[in-house]
Amino acid sequence: MAGNSVYRMEGVTIDVTEIKTLLAKFGDITPNLMRKSLRRGFAAIGKEVKAIQKSKIKAIKDKRKVGIGFNKKGKPIKNGLEKSITVKTNVDLKKGKAYMFVGPRRKATDLGTPSKYAHFVESGVKPHLIDVKKGQNQGRTFSHPGYEKRPFVAPSYVTVRAKAQRMMLDAMEQAIKESLK
Repeated sequence: MAGNSVYRMEGVTIDVTEIKTLLAKFGDITPNLMRKSLRRGFAAIGKEVKAIQKSKIKAIKDKRKVGIGFNKKGKPIKNGLEKSITVKTNVDLKKGKAYMFVGPRRKATDLGTPSKYAHFVESGVKPHLIDVKKGQNQGRTFSHPGYEKRPFVAPSYVTVRAKAQRMMLDAMEQAIKESLK
């Protein structure tokens, strides 16, 4: 974890000096156990962030959460945005890097492209004109009314920020204890 001991992402800060202290408590552990414990920590944080994002999406009252994506046949996916929330983690000890992503995925084979428009829900859309370039309405212009933003990704990270460090350390300690038994 080369040089720096504090890492920040969307308001979540992980201080690795506490992680180093935790690892020193157990002595030398294998790289596989280190990777497993870090993944377990990220999974704990990711699970919490994912639950918060889904609850914020459920709180949206209008149609955007229902038809936010389309399946392979072009039909709207019911609650497609909520179904598209996923957690991805990666731990590369050789490079000293690790990351966690929680949010809507752009593509999924079973859902088509459910979160193709998720960023519009997050940041809102100003009223604008839409020029149709193909199809039966080709050449026509439509006026899109726009809509206000309904953020669900950024607030979920802010909500978890206070307890992320503790969740990470607890999950890592549990994984190490289980493996050493």
